[in-house]
Amino acid sequence: MKSNVKVSKHVLSFNNTSLATFVYPELSAVNVDTELMGATAVNLVISRLAGRTTTQRVELGTNLVERASSK
Repeated sequence: MKSNVKVSKHVLSFNNTSLATFVYPELSAVNVDTELMGATAVNLVISRLAGRTTTQRVELGTNLVERASSK
């Protein structure tokens, strides 16, 4: 779908959904492994239920999918 809206900044979407490719220009996206994110969350909950009380910092990787909106 095209419109007359001018965008002077780079535009990104989060999680690289299929909608990012249905707009014009196609949106670049930060891709996140949501399956890994969910599994990590479940493991943290199980750990907490087992009595672990220390705080844990978890960092999950992302990658940039470059499309027309950031070029």
